[in-house]
This record gives sequence, structure tokens and C-alpha cells, in this order.
Amino acid sequence: MRRGLLAVSFGSSYPTAVERAIVPTEEDLGKAFPEFTIYRAFTSPRIRAKILKRDGIQMPSPEEAWEKMAADGIEEVLVQPLQVVPGEEYAKVAHLTVKMKNSDKFKRIEIGRTLLHYNGQEDRPDDYHEVAEILASELPTPGLHEGIILMGHGSPSHPNVAYELMGIRFQRRWPWIHLATVEGGPGLADLFPALKAAGYRKIHLVPFMWVAGDHALNDMAGEEESWKTELEAQGYKVICHLNGMGEYPKMREIFVRRAQDAWSDK
Repeated sequence: MRRGLLAVSFGSSYPTAVERAIVPTEEDLGKAFPEFTIYRAFTSPRIRAKILKRDGIQMPSPEEAWEKMAADGIEEVLVQPLQVVPGEEYAKVAHLTVKMKNSDKFKRIEIGRTLLHYNGQEDRPDDYHEVAEILASELPTPGLHEGIILMGHGSPSHPNVAYELMGIRFQRRWPWIHLATVEGGPGLADLFPALKAAGYRKIHLVPFMWVAGDHALNDMAGEEESWKTELEAQGYKVICHLNGMGEYPKMREIFVRRAQDAWSDK
């Protein structure tokens, strides 16, 4: 029985970011599932087009990855999305997975959940607690009058609630850790009253994203119209940490567990 494991992410056009976050995640999944062939797919057409134009590399879309697995004779497939929340990108992956389940091309198909999926209700796991505990241990230790702001991608639709809940979880135990998003809310400006009340002088900016790509390098740490420059304009000293969550081994273990849960549940 030939088996394939499809790791699906939004993708990144920054080769270093891919090498530091996506590749190690795929490697860890491969070690946990040695009988599976690992396949990669990027959901973003813009990123795939940029890579093709710049590097001449055809990065597979999810649809193309499924076609490749079928052509390779794969019979059983485990899909592991590398999304943080079950938003629009995850919905595309899940919809295509259901479509493939309804076809006759494969004998078994399972899909793992996102990083933040369940919140501990109705006997479900508490993904938020798990992520908060592990990520907090990886973050820089702030000194006196220092705070940490995590930059999440966010969403203009209902999945954005996941970021709000995650921010609350951090604040309850680690009041110096704040979370804001590029899209949706809370935005960076929404944190200004809390930052002022805390008396911070220095702010550490950290991506709450699997890959430290365009948003981290430009929207967070850029020298023009970024979170860094906005905070500096407010009088804070700003330190940017350009590490995606996929660069932390213990965080990658979470996605390994997500995949194991999906495959062992049936």
C-alpha cells in the first residue's frame, strides 16, 4: 500500500523562510511517518507565480499535488495543513480533500487540523493552551519595562476570533505578551493604551506565523510604514525577531501530533 503525506501551506517566496520553517516541518513529518512519501503544495497562486517567474520552479498547487500523488500510484493520503487557524486557506484545502474523498482515486484520505482548531470544549483538545505553553517558552525573556507583541495574519471573517482568543490566553498568564493582527483585529493601534499603561520602554516584535515571510519582513520589521516604525514613533525602542513558528522544534511537534491524531483516529 503506497502512502503519501501532503503538507499544505500558504507558501512563501522567500527561499530562506521556506528552508527555515517549511522544510524542517516536512522533515519532521517524514520522520514520524517513514512509510509515507512527503509531498508539498502552496495554496497561494501569487507566490507560486512569483517563484516560477524568478526561479523557474513550478511549485505545486494542492490540485497539482493530488494529481501527482495519483500518478505516482499513492493509495492512501494524509493531508496536514500548515495553517495557524481554520480560515479561508484551510477551507480551500479541506474542500478539496472532501472532493478527493468522494472520488475513486484513493482508498483512504485523512486530514489533520490546524494549529489552533479546538479550544477544549465538549471533550475536544485545548489547542490554544498547547500552543501558548510551547510558544511562550520559545519567546525572548523580557527585561524590566519590556513587552512582546506577536504579529498574526488575521482574517476579515469569523476565523479571526481565534486570534482574539489566543491573545486572551496569553494575557491571562503572561501579561507582557500581546497579540495583534495585520488583518481583522485587534490591530496594532488597539494595543497602544495597554502598552502605555504597562509602562514599556522596549517592545519585542515576533511573528505569530508559521513562516517569517513578507508580512514579518516588511509589515512588521520594515523601515517604512511598518509596526516597527509605528512603535518607534510612539517612543518605544523596538527589537524585531524574524523567526516563524515553524523554526521552533517544539512547535513543529504540534503539527506532527495533529497528523498522528488524524491518522490514528480512524
